[in-house]
Amino acid sequence: MRPAHRGPQPRPVQLPLLLHRPPVRPARRRNHLPLPLGTGVRRRRLGRIWQGPPLHRNLHHRRHLRLAKTSPGVAPVTRELTGPEAAALAEALVPGSVDRTTATACYLKSDRLVETLRALRDDPEANLVHLTNLCGVDYWDHFEVVYHIQSFEKNHIALYKVEAWGRENPEVPSVTPVFHGAWMQECEAYDLLGIRFTGHPNLYRILLWEGYPGWPLRKDFLSMPGGLQPGLGEFAGVARRQEPPVKVIE
Repeated sequence: MRPAHRGPQPRPVQLPLLLHRPPVRPARRRNHLPLPLGTGVRRRRLGRIWQGPPLHRNLHHRRHLRLAKTSPGVAPVTRELTGPEAAALAEALVPGSVDRTTATACYLKSDRLVETLRALRDDPEANLVHLTNLCGVDYWDHFEVVYHIQSFEKNHIALYKVEAWGRENPEVPSVTPVFHGAWMQECEAYDLLGIRFTGHPNLYRILLWEGYPGWPLRKDFLSMPGGLQPGLGEFAGVARRQEPPVKVIE
């Protein structure tokens, strides 16, 4: 530990003692600030760290500290449930709710969406209590609404989807009765894709103004002369896809 600087500058704290000591333990000051120290460090060697003024970090003298090993049984990464696993949870709680599955996602029937998500939230085994993300996707002939639902206690996340057919007035049930956090996310999907969520308490445009012409995230919003469609290859004029089931600008 370096001695304190004289003058108005704060006193830096240097702890090179950790460089060759793998075990780490926390030491706490009066303000409960955790300070990692080697297990062989004696208290008297810490000097004013224990009783001096608030600590300051010297940005010009950085030290690489060795961290303690993770405790056994702690999963560092949230596990993503596969499509069949997510479908098994939904079907066990609400029979007949699953439409189809893929390797990564479970498609739910629109009329069973709210009931199924509520059951997944309340079931202690599934424990999918947090709606991490809600968004929409345009597939030309239909839209999909995507739900990423997470369990903090079980440390897993599941991907559910529901389809909305028709471009004139696509609709799916609102899940705000289950997840209050869906309120603004459903407004955003409506604002940018034109997907209406039946049963939403107050569905309105949150990024654009009412009366804005069109839905900016729809694929036909940027239709170009010659039948070109959005996409990096499309803008360059070097790739063409199958003719979309919508009218494009010629």
